[in-house]
Amino acid sequence: MKKARLFFFLLTLMLSFCTGKFAFAGAFSMGQLQAVSSDGSLDVVRNPSIMTAQRETNSIGFILLSTPYYLRRYSYDSYLNTWINDARVHDTKYITGSVYLSYCRKVGKGAIGIAVDTDNPYQGLYAEYERSVAGVMTGSIYYELVRGDFMKVSPRFVFSFGSVVAGNHSIGVQIAAGYTRKKDDYGFISSTNSAFLAKNHASMRMEGVSAELVVGYSYRDPDSQIGLMIRSGRFSWQKTRIYYTMADFSATLFFAGSVSEPFAMQYDRGLSMTAGGYRRLGSYIAVALEGEYEIPVSYGVKELRCDEFTGFFGITNNLAVNKKGRYIIRGGIEVLPSGPVTIALGGSVSTTRERRSSNRFKEHVNIDRYGGSFGLDFRFTPSILITMGSQLGYTHERKRIAASYDYINSRSLDGLARYVNIDTFIIASFGF
Repeated sequence: MKKARLFFFLLTLMLSFCTGKFAFAGAFSMGQLQAVSSDGSLDVVRNPSIMTAQRETNSIGFILLSTPYYLRRYSYDSYLNTWINDARVHDTKYITGSVYLSYCRKVGKGAIGIAVDTDNPYQGLYAEYERSVAGVMTGSIYYELVRGDFMKVSPRFVFSFGSVVAGNHSIGVQIAAGYTRKKDDYGFISSTNSAFLAKNHASMRMEGVSAELVVGYSYRDPDSQIGLMIRSGRFSWQKTRIYYTMADFSATLFFAGSVSEPFAMQYDRGLSMTAGGYRRLGSYIAVALEGEYEIPVSYGVKELRCDEFTGFFGITNNLAVNKKGRYIIRGGIEVLPSGPVTIALGGSVSTTRERRSSNRFKEHVNIDRYGGSFGLDFRFTPSILITMGSQLGYTHERKRIAASYDYINSRSLDGLARYVNIDTFIIASFGF
């Protein structure tokens, strides 16, 4: 409740502050602002009403983003029946990247645009991982090892339209359709100091599509800007298939097979509102601040699991998912906002809570994210923008899984994961 009050107080403050000739800024390098500021042609993927400020008839743009440095630390306690085990998780390789493309064209009093972006932190991700559990069991040393690789691609296709309705007031609408494909392959072995217990393999394939509608409003004058976005929430459809082989020598179980779930729809992100403001405080400094709130949402989903840590090997779970809402604050400062080279500093804070449960297990995940960014915006002409910069992200994730002990190898898991990443990006927008 205190978080909600603080959030709406900051939201009211920023809107009252940012009323005051037309403002332009590097939105991405100022904490990835969504409702205010500008990245030229790339405004197609943000608040659609901002596109009406485009000066040239046509514009194209792109963003290239990669992660040259990452650090992922895990600290988990694992409980198997009455034994406490030492659980270790390690990512041996982690590669990410994103490519955004956009095109915008003026039409009458407004503008239309199309783009490719993503609604995930990265458009593409590849990781190789290891998970191990070691403990003492009835006088024997028990050991498990999982090694696998994970890949995910998630492009999103965006169409936006914006129009001036009166004076400096504009509105816009955006339709986004996403596609996601995941692949997770891994092998599992378990043994004691005297016997080889099991050797399994699984290969998961998941495909999904999603859709979302956005309505935007903006007011701008030469020194300030106010923006508002309302998102419909996300509708998604996905299907999953898992191929697996299992050899449990202690129980004399040997089998192979596959399980699948057809396309099913979920409303997996709630309605959200984003509001913000941008203001020049003179020739040398400009500030921006915005807040986003996503309402809580609950839904049911059939999820296929192939997870040695919980023992649900190729099992369909009827899950009740409860997302507690999401709060995000973004903000930034520009130095020399009117100059040919602008220095931009930004940051963001977000928090979310999620609960997933069935008659077989319960999972609680709390995620807090903190981000900071730095960029140099080069304006060679009024219609050419080049931005280079980097961003630092830190994620603190607390996960608790209480699993049923009716299944082979099932256990509970409790602990923290901490992720640090440094991303570099290049942004360009050209008007003609």
